[in-house]
Amino acid sequence: MNVKRTNTRRGPDSIIRTINFISGISWIMIFAILIFFALAKPQMRGFDRQMNMLGGFWNKEYLQIAFYLMMFQLIMSIFGLIMNSRRMKRKTDTWNASLILSGSASIIGIFIYTFFI
Repeated sequence: MNVKRTNTRRGPDSIIRTINFISGISWIMIFAILIFFALAKPQMRGFDRQMNMLGGFWNKEYLQIAFYLMMFQLIMSIFGLIMNSRRMKRKTDTWNASLILSGSASIIGIFIYTFFI
């Protein structure tokens, strides 16, 4: 008894929509982190200061906000990847590359903030 079933699915389910929502929010957070990082950079005045980026005074408040955003982004990426791993049941299911990249970028940013700033 080989019964052929028709595909009755109509678009992505709630888990896929949630994963895509988390992925979109993580891109917005990456943009916000880059803005806070740009605001924290020291003001460049001359050619000699452009050659030595770490010579000026960085705004620690903006760097701290960027750090907290990176922590939140890492938590969201891990949550999204856990949801994605629970969803990997079919051959067509794939890992969300955006969540992997944003999680990796936040780990690197947290590491740099912790040990170099």
